[in-house]
Amino acid sequence: MLNASQKLAVEHPGGPVLVLAGAGAGKTRVLTQRVAHLIELQRVSPSRILVVTFTNKAAREMKERLIGLIGQSAVDRLWIGTFHAICGRLLRQEIYRLNYTSSFVIYDTEDQEKLMREVLSALDLETKQARTWLRQVSGLKNRGLLPHAFRREATEFHELSLAKIYDLYQERLARNNALDFDDLLLLTLRLLEEQPDLRERWQNHFLHVLVDEYQDTNRVQFNLLRLLSQKNRNIFVVGDVDQSIYSFRHADFQIILGFQADYPESAVIKLEQNYRSLKPILSAANTLIDYNRDRFDKTLRSTRGEGLPLQYYQARSEYQEADFVVHQVHQLLERGHALGDICVLYRTNAQSRLFEERLIRQRIPHQLIGAFRFYERKEIKDILAYLRVLNNPLDDLSLKRILNIPKRGIGAKTQQGLERQAEREGLSLWDTLSSPACLVNLPGKARTAIQSLMEWLKGLREKPPETVAELIQQVYTGSGYAQELQKGDPGETEERENHIESLIQAAREYQESLPEGILAGFLEQIALMSDIDGLKAEGRLLTLMTIHAAKGLEFPIVFVTGLEEGIFPHNRAIAAEENGEDGPIEEERRLMYVAMTRAQDVLWLTHAQQRTFYGAPQYQQPSRFLEELEKHLPQVAAPVSEPAPALSRLSEIVDTPLPSQSLVEGCQVYHAQWGEGRIEKITGSEKRKIVIVAFGNGIGKRILDLASAPLERIWT
Repeated sequence: MLNASQKLAVEHPGGPVLVLAGAGAGKTRVLTQRVAHLIELQRVSPSRILVVTFTNKAAREMKERLIGLIGQSAVDRLWIGTFHAICGRLLRQEIYRLNYTSSFVIYDTEDQEKLMREVLSALDLETKQARTWLRQVSGLKNRGLLPHAFRREATEFHELSLAKIYDLYQERLARNNALDFDDLLLLTLRLLEEQPDLRERWQNHFLHVLVDEYQDTNRVQFNLLRLLSQKNRNIFVVGDVDQSIYSFRHADFQIILGFQADYPESAVIKLEQNYRSLKPILSAANTLIDYNRDRFDKTLRSTRGEGLPLQYYQARSEYQEADFVVHQVHQLLERGHALGDICVLYRTNAQSRLFEERLIRQRIPHQLIGAFRFYERKEIKDILAYLRVLNNPLDDLSLKRILNIPKRGIGAKTQQGLERQAEREGLSLWDTLSSPACLVNLPGKARTAIQSLMEWLKGLREKPPETVAELIQQVYTGSGYAQELQKGDPGETEERENHIESLIQAAREYQESLPEGILAGFLEQIALMSDIDGLKAEGRLLTLMTIHAAKGLEFPIVFVTGLEEGIFPHNRAIAAEENGEDGPIEEERRLMYVAMTRAQDVLWLTHAQQRTFYGAPQYQQPSRFLEELEKHLPQVAAPVSEPAPALSRLSEIVDTPLPSQSLVEGCQVYHAQWGEGRIEKITGSEKRKIVIVAFGNGIGKRILDLASAPLERIWT
């Protein structure tokens, strides 16, 4: 059943609509029901509806829900996906107008950095600054500036240098028939702006445009939506300015604030009933976000009723904070909670280490979102490079990678000479390697190896296997890669073989979901994948993640850690505030609001009095957000089974010692210096307990004072 506000949004007759959907207010339900309403009651063809999301996860969830509402056939005809996926799909049909082929590849971050280093080297600039220049180029693209447009406005020395770099970077991308992530949007916008016939065709095609997470749009995305919906003006956007946290990705929350000015005839509908969190959590979140000025007036109301007040813990150090959180995890498990119920959030990835170390020691299964990604592993990147060359022979970057992987006797000097020759003659590397005249001066072994490789690659292109999975298997064995792996460490070889088998399975799953899928589509799906797509949903793992990564997720129990000035809010925001700029602090507060509203039942807020920076301990001031939430923090964490003291003023809070982790005779423990051991005996008084621990690795028995010994129980 829809509530009154949801029903009003779903059944709106048409025209511009802004749905202000608070956290947990059922926005996905509204969007999917709106699509079903358009198809079933307004008789709109599914192929004429565009639904734009910000994550692959959100797109998948919408598709799954829509299958139950309108059926698989109708869902398959919808245009539904992320901005990048939608633009990629459109470009496959239209990019020939910009002199690319439809087999273009999408360069990931590593490939972009490699290409930028080549550009900097060609311009005799320091290659170590590749990431910095890439960020600046990305900033220009997200402003909608093409190289020639930026060149006209560049005046200062740095800007002129950036203009040269941007120009050559785009030239090299085009030569490789490649795009970076920003190009997917920028080139689509360029086509719509510069080609009136194409613009009119797509404007006529899309009768309705629906947008999720509108608060996170940037200017290029805004202009894309504006152009596509300009004719029919049926633009239905859902968002919440209080959850706009991606300015570092060029998101501009002023876009959602200006929706009514952009569309004066628009309807505004507020969704304020929250179906996720208990009342104390929402009450505190409402209090916090009310300190922000740039927002719509909106107050979330819980449909779930009362619950536990916010929980709070002040640790002496970051080490004790991590110990405390892990101890609380044990307590929660003993009370019957599943690991998947629990999420530990932090402001930056650097804060994850202490939590992860303790979870590993205590053998608590967990997942770290944002860690080393599957598709960034060397063996996977190598096989994907082969696939990208087979899909797009103009991709010089991928061809360079595979030329001597596995080793074929083609040395670095030979390769560099071939690259210079290609550059000198204006040829692609593929054409150079295919030309006998270009290979005539090479050593015999290198020439034979190149000719053999090119013959094999061309054979695969001319007569490819029926499926992508079979193609990967052929690449793996036919390239010599499988044999090369066998020369390595047996344990490492097995792990890498398993990774490649996982890649083959991913290809099988791709074609099971899309039987007509082709290699280009598989490569595009991988390129657009994000960390959050790896999030396990089975409920068997505790989750560690940044707050930015947690957007859109929910957990019964959430720990928000590191609530200290300079950590959260971040130092950069505090520095901006000191210079008279309030925007960054307001975004930090929105980030805190997002963190709090991930919690369904229990919300813990923790911080440390002291934290180590560059090897030296430093006193930490509690975050201003704790002060703003003071009236919602009625108790301090205390040892289990002891009543917690009441909290009257934040300044009166004192840290509480950790309990002895339920250490008993016979239990396994971990010691920072001596490793794992077993407690054989516990003696002494309540005030001073002594333990005898038997350690392995030849260390033997040790007598330790529990008050000072760094022992952690290993839970099995």
